Amino acid sequence: MSQMPPELQERIIAIQTKHKVSQEEVMSELQKLYMGKFIQNDETLPTAEAKLAFSVRVLESKFDRYVKFDPYNVITTGIGKCIKLKNGSQRQDVFVAVQEDNNLVNRSITFKGSNLEHLKNVQTLYGFNNVKLGKFPSGEFQGDERTLFENPQNIAMSPVQLLDQLKVKRCTIAQTIHNLAKVDKTSSGEYVRRTDWRVIKGMISNHYKGISKKGQELANYTITDGSLDDDFTSPEGVTIKKQFTVWCNPLLVTWEKNNEIDLCGPISIYDNNVQMEAYLVLPVHTPFGAIGGE
Repeated sequence: MSQMPPELQERIIAIQTKHKVSQEEVMSELQKLYMGKFIQNDETLPTAEAKLAFSVRVLESKFDRYVKFDPYNVITTGIGKCIKLKNGSQRQDVFVAVQEDNNLVNRSITFKGSNLEHLKNVQTLYGFNNVKLGKFPSGEFQGDERTLFENPQNIAMSPVQLLDQLKVKRCTIAQTIHNLAKVDKTSSGEYVRRTDWRVIKGMISNHYKGISKKGQELANYTITDGSLDDDFTSPEGVTIKKQFTVWCNPLLVTWEKNNEIDLCGPISIYDNNVQMEAYLVLPVHTPFGAIGGE
């Protein structure tokens, strides 16, 4: 790569200028591509010059697809489950608190495909500085191979204080039908706003981990909180079950039955039943300990 032709050098400079990225970042990406096994082992690229020219073309395509990334200081607030998409790839969200206009707000970061590898060791309720993120017009974020959560730092507030700063309201199971998450309408459909959270405190009556027929990991808690004596059905036909189901990432199903926990996430209606998706689970009273513990 040290003998780069002038024409390729000009194209590298064009990438830097167009996407406002440093020479160091562009050359680092080029080095990874050029030295990667796919390009090095491709017999249709017989010479070093052909491999280099093709690497530059791939680099141009990659940067054209990229959302502009900037560094942000974040606090990780939660993690979603891994979802299989119709095209066979996977998607997963991490949730973070960020400062916007002097307010702390909750945002999602969406990762897809091979970039989910970056989430394996992400811990919630820690601070991370200079995390590179691409910001969508909606305010939510995209993550990819540039997004690294390194050097976690303890935060100077409790989880409850953090939720208070994020203005996350509490409700009971009986109140869930009046605390539904906002729904965003897009050209491809309507979607529950994943960052519109509530907190419900409940006693664990059951927990579950399994695999669906389509190979999707499933996990949930069933909780009660004493706010309903029986299942309730509204005049519109929407049911709130006394034994309330809260779906989540299997990693969050750690607490044994009869413990009391806070579950944090959006509330929605599915199949005429009110349900919740929890992205953060906090212990309240946990004398029965973890699942499988003594």
